[in-house]
Amino acid sequence: MGKRWFMSFFCVVCLGFATQSKAASTIDNSVVSDKDPDCTCTDGWASNMAFSTLKNAGIVKYIDRGKTKITRLASEKIGEDLYRQVHDIFFTKDTGEIIEVITINDASHEECSMSDVDVFVVSKHLGPNDLITVKDMTYYLDPEKVMNEITNRSAQEVVSELYSHSIAWEYVLKKIASGNDYWLKVAAALYPVSDTRASKVLSLAVGEALGNAPENVFKIALKEFQLESVCSSPDVYDYRYGLYPFAIKAIDLRQTKVESITDTKLSEQKNKCIQALEKSKKDMKIFFGVKD
Repeated sequence: MGKRWFMSFFCVVCLGFATQSKAASTIDNSVVSDKDPDCTCTDGWASNMAFSTLKNAGIVKYIDRGKTKITRLASEKIGEDLYRQVHDIFFTKDTGEIIEVITINDASHEECSMSDVDVFVVSKHLGPNDLITVKDMTYYLDPEKVMNEITNRSAQEVVSELYSHSIAWEYVLKKIASGNDYWLKVAAALYPVSDTRASKVLSLAVGEALGNAPENVFKIALKEFQLESVCSSPDVYDYRYGLYPFAIKAIDLRQTKVESITDTKLSEQKNKCIQALEKSKKDMKIFFGVKD
């Protein structure tokens, strides 16, 4: 808590004194309100957590903090004095290279650190207004609003829109991987109309959810997803699982969680899933070239 309090201190100060950068003039006032918490301080919760994430991932080591720039893209009220905010942050490495990230976290008028910070690295812009367009899609921050969009439009239109905006898509996938029941319902609604690429990553996200909430996965997601695609190995192209020991550790965690299911109605699926996960370990040995 000490670290989190220290980070939030800077943002509390920033709430009263920080000003938006020139880039903020491109943001629609309907998405960003002057009444919302201002957490755009460059030494605040979002920016510091983003830097820590980049450093832990080996993307950066040192930055010129004086050149850090942060712009709030969106702020949506989700509760009593609770707002979900999206920030665009530019870090300048000591080499002069610029790294851009998008952060998503909850904030209040009392402190900016009301939740952990989701960090997404922007590799490139796919269009002149790619980052600006995503601000108009704040529905992706809330699973109930995503479901409303599906109801009011169509699941196919929504999944296509989300997939075309990498920041929104990565956020949705991360929330599905948490195993939250509302987000798993979103996954189950999107999967049947997804193309091959989208359905693959949705399956990977639901597979990751096995390590967090296996019963939710069985009761909600497996109504639409194939068991074999969920009870499988993690994404080996994800840096978290890019080495054999890490991939096996993830599979072991999923197996342990699945084995802990006590609902007898799920016994058959439980046993099949455990067998499929065991098979995936052999697949990982082959993929990574590991010999017995």
